Amino acid sequence: MLGLQGGGMARRISANRIITVLGAAVLVLGAVVLWRVADTGSFAREPLVERVRGQLKAYDPALSLFDMTDAQTPGVVCGHAGVPGRREATVTFVARPTRLMTSADPLSSEFREQIARECPDYFVAVPDARGGR
Repeated sequence: MLGLQGGGMARRISANRIITVLGAAVLVLGAVVLWRVADTGSFAREPLVERVRGQLKAYDPALSLFDMTDAQTPGVVCGHAGVPGRREATVTFVARPTRLMTSADPLSSEFREQIARECPDYFVAVPDARGGR
């Protein structure tokens, strides 16, 4: 037990109370860390444009980012990428913090569902390499 020495009144804090308070603090800290990691995929947020460019480069190094917009879910973006001068190489994408889906992926039904949910009005026309539509 903890107590004050001297002529004043002694205040005792029980070991059970200390354990309870410390346990609650650990649980709160754990919940904050879990929320942060689940929300962003990591502790530090990478700038959104850089994250998408990195995902596109890992998918196909020849692709350049043409156009993108924020989706309805935070951290998710929709857009177009392609090889400048080759309109047939343009792909539409949905980029999540941990996954990039493109119109060229074999899971076309899942991709269409993502487009309908995240960016329903965005994909009216595919832009050209200069950003025009």
